[in-house]
Amino acid sequence: MENKKDISFIIPVFNTKQDQIIRCLDSVIKIKSSIETEIIVVDDGSLPENSKIYKKLVNKYNGIYLYEENSGVSSARNKGLSYAKGEYVFFLDADDEVDGKKFDRSQLSKKADIIIFDLLLKNESNNTNSIYGLNKKNREIFNSSNFWSYLLKDGLGNWVAGKLFKRIFLIDNGILFNTKLIEGEDIDFVYRSLSCNPVIEYIKEEIYVYHWSPDTGESRKKLDPLKYLKGIIRVYEIRSIVIQKVNMKNKQQIFKKICKVTTNRIFLTYAYLIWNKKNISNKEYDFFDHCVRKIKCKGKLDNRSKFQIFLIEHHYKGVPVVYYYLRLMIHFVKNRL
Repeated sequence: MENKKDISFIIPVFNTKQDQIIRCLDSVIKIKSSIETEIIVVDDGSLPENSKIYKKLVNKYNGIYLYEENSGVSSARNKGLSYAKGEYVFFLDADDEVDGKKFDRSQLSKKADIIIFDLLLKNESNNTNSIYGLNKKNREIFNSSNFWSYLLKDGLGNWVAGKLFKRIFLIDNGILFNTKLIEGEDIDFVYRSLSCNPVIEYIKEEIYVYHWSPDTGESRKKLDPLKYLKGIIRVYEIRSIVIQKVNMKNKQQIFKKICKVTTNRIFLTYAYLIWNKKNISNKEYDFFDHCVRKIKCKGKLDNRSKFQIFLIEHHYKGVPVVYYYLRLMIHFVKNRL
């Protein structure tokens, strides 16, 4: 007979520092004993010496250790989900933590398919803290129609962090992480969850502690710039759909900002590729061209976005200033971060 738990904590790990994963695991075991928890650590192909350390640590914390060849965080989360026995699942990154003392059994609603908590972001680069929450009452229950707008900007609505997902809800609706994405996989997961009309509850407690540094997103870009770019476009596609679902007076302004942010991210990815490769292939250029044309055909763009698109489109048409401009921009961005 299946030994059911209240919450399964699914923790992907890939060459994470030992002190960080200990901090993560310590935070989970601080949860009150009235809540039955299980720890599932999925090792996504770490170095052998690190894998040995993780396995010993997980055994020490009475958790489940799983190993797979390096396939990305989405694949690791899916593997953890397939082993989970909790009524709810909680996705936790190995370099983050939870405030275990703030978990309470009364929070585990029988009605809610998704329970959303506040998130505390600790910026490691400047030692500042920010709280991400919702503009809603504590313990408010609502449906997708009251949540779509939170997907239109970066923040709590886009992340799986700080959320309890009812496991049977995910299973019944066939919701897994998209393993083809290395960027935007969280908002893709949340979007598909919301599309299944879940009952959502908001609890105003800072449960998730997110340790952020400038390298958090940059490492993905370095791994595979074009795959990273596909994630950027997926986010844009989701927001283009979502904005049609919401009833807002300033929809045109919001969408213009979405286009601006997306164009900037495409441009910076392009600049990164130029900076590191000096030349890009016709196949790579064609994909960038496809992406910017996707943005151009939607609404109005500001002058900065138009100029960024112009630079991308004319790189192979003998404009020597492009390369130097891109070098300058990427240098500026690196130093700013």
